[in-house]
Amino acid sequence: MSPDSASSPSLGPRCGGCQYDLRGSGRSEHCPECGCSLASNTIWPDDPSRLEPEAAFTRSGLKSLAFCAWFSAAPMSGLMLVPACAQVVMLLVAMGTLARVAGWMKFRRSPLRRFDDIGFERSMRLPTIVEPLMAWSTIVILTLVMTGNLSTLALPPALAAWSLAGVAGLLSPTITGIRLARRLDDPLMRFTGVAAISATLLAGVVSFAVLVLMFTSIANPNASTPTIQVTVIVLAVISLIASAIAAHLTRVLITGIQLVFLDDHVEHGRRGPTTTRIGGAWIHFQGGRVVKPTRLRPVNTESIPLEPESPSEPGSTGDA
Repeated sequence: MSPDSASSPSLGPRCGGCQYDLRGSGRSEHCPECGCSLASNTIWPDDPSRLEPEAAFTRSGLKSLAFCAWFSAAPMSGLMLVPACAQVVMLLVAMGTLARVAGWMKFRRSPLRRFDDIGFERSMRLPTIVEPLMAWSTIVILTLVMTGNLSTLALPPALAAWSLAGVAGLLSPTITGIRLARRLDDPLMRFTGVAAISATLLAGVVSFAVLVLMFTSIANPNASTPTIQVTVIVLAVISLIASAIAAHLTRVLITGIQLVFLDDHVEHGRRGPTTTRIGGAWIHFQGGRVVKPTRLRPVNTESIPLEPESPSEPGSTGDA
């Protein structure tokens, strides 16, 4: 065993059996120290492309980004309008936005980012930065409203801005997921992306309608009739269901993107379906980068004569 391999294990490749420093051993198939095969026992601590799939999965940060889709959907769910749990929900979601920032920064340093040729990290950049700003600004406004230093009319616009940031946070990965689905020619992934976008837009529109009615009721208490109150409750339920569906489908897409990146990392060339378990549902996405085949032009099916026609003699009329 090399004397400096234990003290500085990250300087180069090492034997997995005896930790022998393999620098300078050339293309030997066996360890010079213990004789074990190096095909499956070589440790590459410095090369991120040599990481095991489990390590690459752990370091990708995409699992955190997928889970944080629930925090992006929370401002549209209507839970922040319930007086009994509004403050707790706001605080938890605001902390969740910080977890999304951590996951995004983790993905920027992960070995899977080098396979991001669909612009996933770039599309997540702005929503990841804006969401915490909107979240903590809303909490500050809520604190000022509760202490009497600010009018209650300032709260609905702050919630609307937070909801808009949540819509952007859900749309950014779904759009890149659809782009990847078109490249892989995966109809299920494309359908999941379209359904996620539809649910996100529905939740966003309904939540804005609820906030408008809430703002109207605060500005003019006399206009708050039982019909408006029932309408607010119905719209809040619709927004809650739509936001939950949007968050779940966004998680599915982010995990599907992660699987494609992981397939590219291990470079095993598999082209079969990949099974992913998310939230109790089994989703089948295509594994590996499959180039969509080009459609060939139809072949001319006209028959070709076996013998060429004899040229007509000069001066002949063509009819016997």
